[in-house]
Amino acid sequence: KGRVWSWVLFHRPYFRSFDPDVPFNTAYIELDEGPKIMSNIVDCPDGEITCDMPVRVVFDDVTDEITLPRFTPA
Repeated sequence: KGRVWSWVLFHRPYFRSFDPDVPFNTAYIELDEGPKIMSNIVDCPDGEITCDMPVRVVFDDVTDEITLPRFTPA
């Protein structure tokens, strides 16, 4: 669990592999334990993301070998 410390919405793909995902958000999450992690907010419209919004981790199985932590509103 944690809170959104800051976030940005990307409207330009800086790598071709991100073309289908534009626009996408990138958030800096402050975990309840103290450290900060960069990730994405999922299951929430980009216009509803706010600083200090409480979030919880969900795990995205991108491939059989890669799982990414992402965050959803808590």
